[in-house]
Amino acid sequence: MESLYFFFSFATITSCFAFLPSLTVSDLISNHSILPNFTATYLQLLENNGSFLNSINGTFTASTQSASQRSSSFYSSIFIIHQPTHTDIWKANGNKSISNTAKLSLTIHGLSITDGFIWSTPAFSSPVGALRLLETGNLVLVDNMNVSLWESFNYPSDTIVMGQSFPVGKSLFSFAGDTNLSAGDYRLTLAGDDLLLQWMGQTYWKLFMDINAYRNSNKPVSYMVVNNTGLNLYGDDGTVVIQVNLEASSFRMAKLGSEGRFTIMSATADKWVEEFIAPEYSRVPAICGKMGVYDTGKMSCKCPSGFYRGSGENGGCVPKDNTLSLPTACNSDANNGSGMNLMSISYLKLEDGMDYFANNFMAPEELGVNLSTCQDLCSKNCSCLGFFYRNHSGNCYMLRNDLGSIYTGTENRIGYIKTSLSASSTTVSKKEEKFPVAGMVLIPIFGFFMLITIMVLAILWLRKTRYSKVVAATNLGSWNSSSSVPELTVTTLPVALELHKQGMYLKLADPRLEGRVDGEEVEKMVRVALCCVQIVPELRPTMAEVVAMLEDRLSLSEPRIEALNFLQSFGGRLTKHTQN
Repeated sequence: MESLYFFFSFATITSCFAFLPSLTVSDLISNHSILPNFTATYLQLLENNGSFLNSINGTFTASTQSASQRSSSFYSSIFIIHQPTHTDIWKANGNKSISNTAKLSLTIHGLSITDGFIWSTPAFSSPVGALRLLETGNLVLVDNMNVSLWESFNYPSDTIVMGQSFPVGKSLFSFAGDTNLSAGDYRLTLAGDDLLLQWMGQTYWKLFMDINAYRNSNKPVSYMVVNNTGLNLYGDDGTVVIQVNLEASSFRMAKLGSEGRFTIMSATADKWVEEFIAPEYSRVPAICGKMGVYDTGKMSCKCPSGFYRGSGENGGCVPKDNTLSLPTACNSDANNGSGMNLMSISYLKLEDGMDYFANNFMAPEELGVNLSTCQDLCSKNCSCLGFFYRNHSGNCYMLRNDLGSIYTGTENRIGYIKTSLSASSTTVSKKEEKFPVAGMVLIPIFGFFMLITIMVLAILWLRKTRYSKVVAATNLGSWNSSSSVPELTVTTLPVALELHKQGMYLKLADPRLEGRVDGEEVEKMVRVALCCVQIVPELRPTMAEVVAMLEDRLSLSEPRIEALNFLQSFGGRLTKHTQN
């Protein structure tokens, strides 16, 4: 009898549990809204692809897993996914990795991801009543009076969609890669006058400069919207300031890609159609890594002359001369804020037609200066990694802090990239601090023959100028007025340097030509000659540049005093020449 009682009791309890609802993963997915005190682990949500909330018609899904995530790495985030195209349109900020035990929680204080601390919404003045996912793709927290406390549309990541207002001062940020969802280096920023693309703080594209953009007003920009007609930048009063007209579309989004390009796409069935994309690949700052050049014809990267492909993880190009290296800017950890020794600095000239993306979007550092002045400005500034110079205007552009890719342009600027002696070369130079005897002999001999060469060029130049004056100006010989035949010796070099420092060029001319030669002619010959004997080979002009300077087709270079101080070794007795 007792056993029969237990049998019926067990059967009764079993039948009661049979009518209780079973808790499955699908119970964690809600439609339209979730109330506070909701908690789920990432592991639980992962069984349903991370989804925990759908918009009322299922157009959008809130998930803890990216639609494009294919790697085993998890990123601490909440994603809003456009279901028809399986595309992420929003990601909660946060770049920390998480474990499977991380929890997604909704409380009266807000929405959060915890694994330690990962991410949360800010504090609110009133308690949260519900979390809602709207049919626009906007994830919203409301209070008990249905007043919005927080919206994902106010915190855009890399995308904006129809129905979303993008105000001045806001930025989209790129991801580091298609599967690396940490923040990248590109930004799309709405300024008061235009829409800008920037890399490491440097502008490389403006909407109004694009052929497809039209400016309708000069009023300040207040906000941007993607709608069924295209992309529009509005003023405070709703006036369209700048617009990009596109074909009508029921759903459209604008996205900043991980490669640094801005794209507007329209949804067609289950796929996207690209309607607008900018800039072209060759104008993307880091498309080919540091110093790389994008070959538009081959759609591949190459290195400029004098460089070869490096082995670093970011690719890029490095000098072929292994005694040289590309320096880091003084604001980077590698440089620790210290400037480089000027004697270790040299420059590699880029091929004609090459240019840098930032030059078209910044004012010149200096206007109307000569090439040597532009070079000196860069050499003395540790944040300068190179410079571009425009001959006909004398405009000087500096490349600062971060060095990206080079492109082929038509702006007629000449580029020079700063290099420094590599660590191994510096070590060798320190060991040879006492200038070797061979160098003491060879350099002045080189200078001697270089001066002879300049004299020959000057004589050829006589056909267009006054013969007697130029011969006198190029005669850096003896200062003994009683000497019938001036002598050109290596001791002339330090004397010329000393008088150059004092600006006393006429003292180098033969006294018998007094009144028949002016200081400018003598100065030209002396400066060119001194440039040719600078100890750093890269600082010496080519023969073509020498001829151009003599014929006034090229700005006269300024010899670097620090690269000429070695000449004092040959001076010894300068006083008697430089006095009086």
